[in-house]
Amino acid sequence: MFIFLFAACGDDDSNDVTPAPGPGTPTAGPNNPDNGEEDGGDGSDGETEIVITVSDFVLSMDENPQANTSLGSITAEVNEGTLSFAITTEEPVGALTVDEETGELLVADEKLFDYETYKELKATVEVSAEGAESQIVSVTITLKDVNEFVGFVTTWKTTSDNESITIPVNPDFSSSYKVNWGDGSSNSVINSSTSHEYAKAGTYYVEITGSFPGIKFKGNSTENSAKLMTIEQWGNIAWKSFSGAFYKCVNVTGNFKDTPNLNNVTNMREAFVEAKLFNTDLIGWNVSNVTDMGLMFAQATSFNQDISSWNVGSVTNMSSMFLGATAFNQSLGDWDITSVSNMTNMLFNTKLSVANYDATLQGWSQQAAIPGVNLGAQGLEYCDQLARNSLIQKSWTISGDALSASCN
Repeated sequence: MFIFLFAACGDDDSNDVTPAPGPGTPTAGPNNPDNGEEDGGDGSDGETEIVITVSDFVLSMDENPQANTSLGSITAEVNEGTLSFAITTEEPVGALTVDEETGELLVADEKLFDYETYKELKATVEVSAEGAESQIVSVTITLKDVNEFVGFVTTWKTTSDNESITIPVNPDFSSSYKVNWGDGSSNSVINSSTSHEYAKAGTYYVEITGSFPGIKFKGNSTENSAKLMTIEQWGNIAWKSFSGAFYKCVNVTGNFKDTPNLNNVTNMREAFVEAKLFNTDLIGWNVSNVTDMGLMFAQATSFNQDISSWNVGSVTNMSSMFLGATAFNQSLGDWDITSVSNMTNMLFNTKLSVANYDATLQGWSQQAAIPGVNLGAQGLEYCDQLARNSLIQKSWTISGDALSASCN
């Protein structure tokens, strides 16, 4: 017996059939989502994180730049989008500005870039971009001191408010100069001394520029002379006289590194009388045209510098040059003393050792010295009788010295 079975098929029966996967056909599984949609490969939503990277800004520069000077640009990068820059803190306030698009830092207030006021400036700059976490850049600017002066610079000290100082010009010469008083004020002066009153007590830098041929404290009040504290710089002044220049400036010391222009100076008489603290290196001074050094360092009780290299060949008067310069202990044997006719009290009460006094006598005895010179050497001792006698044979009179008991 035969049995026939028939399966009924509709037109859409093929849609119910799930084909077997073929080679290369994606399948659902732990490494292939069954929805077949693309993602970031790590289960994320496919968006890129926006990141800003920055570096701190460090700069060392000379003081006193001009306004709007470019200091450089903030180093910053973003992987997507556009950066913007803004100063968030500043010390001192108002010193800087930043270009919000480029990050370029500029000088805003040039007066704040003064080494004497601020040696270091600091700021923070916020760097931002849309969709990113902002970053903070630290800005540090270190200022370097620059010599701002070109003229003759001194410092003066006042001890009470509304106190005045006077710059005493040498009246023997014409002058036309400008004074910067160090408190923000200045004035121009022609052919006269000048005074200035300071509202507050303190120490002030005073700069003189222009035609200023000589300062002369001799004849000035000792109260005013005592206010001069330092000589900071000789500057570009063409001096014509040092006569009585720092007479009885009992507190003055020298911080200068340069040398004065003495090409036209012939008179240094009493230049440092009773400048009791003055003891600064004077090597390199051109005194070749000076004829009068009388009393130059008299009572300058701290002075003890080697000035043996000075060209004193034109000097005729050295009377009392080191009178009472109780610290002075240098040989002067290398000096050309062939023009000197007056040495009265020259070495009176100095501190020349036997060796330095002997070296001085030896050097001078070998020169064609002017006869009849009177050398004052009170308080000094010698051993070299031969050198001393050689000068006496030239009709010199040497007074006040004695043979040392230490001679061999």
